[in-house]
Amino acid sequence: MKWISVKERLPEIGDIVLVYYRRGDYRGADIMRYIGRWLTVDPLVEVTHWMPLPEPPKESGREKTDENGRNNR
Repeated sequence: MKWISVKERLPEIGDIVLVYYRRGDYRGADIMRYIGRWLTVDPLVEVTHWMPLPEPPKESGREKTDENGRNNR
């Protein structure tokens, strides 16, 4: 998968994606939901790129995951 610039295209509303962002001199990556804007508690975060999340691992039988990859036991 390749990073997609937010200047090129944005995710669909409601998508949860991997983002690359900057906050001043700091650079980092995180998982965020896009709701017409980036859902973050830090207003100084500037998302520059994003990419879809990979498919979650296959279930082992004991662990069940929902559509967001969270465990449901």
